[in-house]
Amino acid sequence: MNRFLFIIMVWLSSLSAFAQTEGYNPDNPPLPNFPEKDTTVYYQLTAATSPVGGSLNSTGGKYKVGTTVYLYAYNYNHHVFQYWMDDAGNQLSTSSTLNYVMPKRNATVTAVYKYQPENPSLPSFPEQGAPTYKVSLACKPAVIKNDVANYCLPVQARSIPTR
Repeated sequence: MNRFLFIIMVWLSSLSAFAQTEGYNPDNPPLPNFPEKDTTVYYQLTAATSPVGGSLNSTGGKYKVGTTVYLYAYNYNHHVFQYWMDDAGNQLSTSSTLNYVMPKRNATVTAVYKYQPENPSLPSFPEQGAPTYKVSLACKPAVIKNDVANYCLPVQARSIPTR
């Protein structure tokens, strides 16, 4: 049985060798279709706020030249948006939304805010309106080392409603 298997193996090997020597030349398979390497240059956009601590929809990223980047500045903590400024100090827009077109360089865009504290609310008065007061001050001249000064020291201050 082993001898029989040996003969079959030799015969199959000779067929393989014969096929390779008798003009066997299959076509080469086509080359794989690799995508071209991406050579696109990306530039860094930094979105900032002045003063620091403002609120934007984005802090920036890397973008291709000509890409439009949408930026939005939110009012925050008594700071009201004023304008957008580029890294050269140029005012870009006074709208809180900005569609910035990426230049061929790294860039910084800053949202500039103005501090506007809330005004205290006015007291509510009855229908007759706010009360008025008559204020009177009494003073006596100040004496410094036997000299009379050009100002008075207040002695009394009081207010009396006029209604």
